[in-house]
Amino acid sequence: MTTQTFETTNPTAVTNITPEDMDTYTTPVVRPPVPPGIYDLQVGDGERFKSGESEKSPGMFWVQVQPLIVQTDLEGVSTYIWGTFLSTRRSKTGRASIASYLLACGFKAQDIKDIIQQNTEDAWLQAILETANSFVSATLDWQARDQEAPRDAPWTERVPAKQYTDFPEDPETPGMRLPHFTLTDGRVLPAEAVVKWWNFK
Repeated sequence: MTTQTFETTNPTAVTNITPEDMDTYTTPVVRPPVPPGIYDLQVGDGERFKSGESEKSPGMFWVQVQPLIVQTDLEGVSTYIWGTFLSTRRSKTGRASIASYLLACGFKAQDIKDIIQQNTEDAWLQAILETANSFVSATLDWQARDQEAPRDAPWTERVPAKQYTDFPEDPETPGMRLPHFTLTDGRVLPAEAVVKWWNFK
């Protein structure tokens, strides 16, 4: 059997991987994420996309887009981003993350308005599936997630490091940060690249 490297910054954070998938991969290779910045990302083929409706807020939907593959010539870094969630809930900017993503992928504003009017899980998922294998620009940052924290725990406990500057400085490279975050109980969480915002004109 031909195997390939299953690349990630944090194997415990990878979701929606079937036993059949893992049969074709070697042991996960953990690499640090790419540095924060603006990157082009290639969207996955859609086979690992998920969708659902919020249990707490009926009528609000979410989708999970994975993987996103960072286009970079940097060596020794992970170019895969797993578990990117988008939702129809509006952010402080007044726009839902799912709408921002679709705009960045080239959707017209009127097309998104039509989907908002439908507001069904299938309508949102079908729109997201149309973005499979496309390229999108995004600004990336780092975060560290505590996979052992309860789902109902405060966000500050589930994501104790929310941005690049929350990580410890690298004593050997002034101005750079180390790709891990140590909790008060001694556990060490790896840094992961995450989408800070989607870039569109």
